[in-house]
Amino acid sequence: MLKILILIMLKCFLVSSNMNSGLKELLDTDNNNNSSARAQPSIDYNQECTNAIRKIGLPRRWRDDNNSSHPICFMQSIVFSYDQPVNRITRADEEVLYENHVAILKPLLSCLNQDSQQLIQEFRNDYLKSPEADTPYDLQVVSKEDVLSFGKKELSYYFLQSVEVDQLVFKGRLKDGFFIEAGGYDFETESTSLYFELKYNWTGLIVEPNEGHYKKGVKTNRKAYSTNTCLSLLERPSIMKYSFDKEMVSEDTSLSEHSSQCIPLYTMLLALDNPTVNYLSLDIEGGEFQVLQSLPWNKVDIEVISIESHFLGVRTPGTLEEVIIYMEDLGFKHIPGAHKENEKYLMKPEHTEVQNTRIQNDLFVRKDIIVKYDVPVK
Repeated sequence: MLKILILIMLKCFLVSSNMNSGLKELLDTDNNNNSSARAQPSIDYNQECTNAIRKIGLPRRWRDDNNSSHPICFMQSIVFSYDQPVNRITRADEEVLYENHVAILKPLLSCLNQDSQQLIQEFRNDYLKSPEADTPYDLQVVSKEDVLSFGKKELSYYFLQSVEVDQLVFKGRLKDGFFIEAGGYDFETESTSLYFELKYNWTGLIVEPNEGHYKKGVKTNRKAYSTNTCLSLLERPSIMKYSFDKEMVSEDTSLSEHSSQCIPLYTMLLALDNPTVNYLSLDIEGGEFQVLQSLPWNKVDIEVISIESHFLGVRTPGTLEEVIIYMEDLGFKHIPGAHKENEKYLMKPEHTEVQNTRIQNDLFVRKDIIVKYDVPVK
């Protein structure tokens, strides 16, 4: 018994200290020799993972070598309180107002691959909110009547974006569809999915990392899943920095002091049983290309994509031209001019990289969907 205990502690010490990988492999080989039927844990020993392991400390045992689907037996959670500025843009003589929020970080999630069963379960249990189908809508700006009488009331630029997709691609033929809206804001005033939900009974997933916006959003009682997390820019979970000013996440630690738990889009899809996504709206203020690159495209079914494009190649690598080439190789067609420029709004003052630039989105449609709905293309 003492020998077994010493071996366990030695294994944890070697992993948590990120020591010589050859020794760790030797221990894993020893596991195979002792039990040939034992499946090896699916651990991704990246730098973020090993740093998280190091902080756990001995003698706590964090890994279960007997469980390949749920290899982490101690999922450390960090719960912290923080103050979020409410009025982001202020004058020098204007008082900054704050709201208090609580965030949950799980550093060891970074050790799991994006298709990990344990990660999917963690996301479902702690980060995914199911829709309340029987609760009436509580919309403050747009009503179902406004949607059904489209043209009689001026609607927001973001709302019109979904109208453009419907008129060009689906033409009112797709009922009960599924959307993913990343960058859901308050789920209403800047929503690119509400139109489909109200008019055609679609459902989907709304992703919004800003807790202040998210809390307003859930009060609308949208008939869709939602999550108060950010999309990971990697093929695994990651704790990234979130800027309230720029409303974006980044691996750049100088961006902000606030940390946010980011989950891969593919993990979110698997948590929802990997549905066909009829419309994906990516508006995350930078990092759109990285999210697209994180997807295993041979395992997902995404038909139409709108991408916020004015930050491409500015805040994160990947210009619009590079995205077009990438999507073309995946079987998507770029439809130039499908989304009109926002003629009313220049970029906000805090977006210093692209001042005097209008909000711009670009549309990509999978080629078989172009044929199915007879989408006009040049």
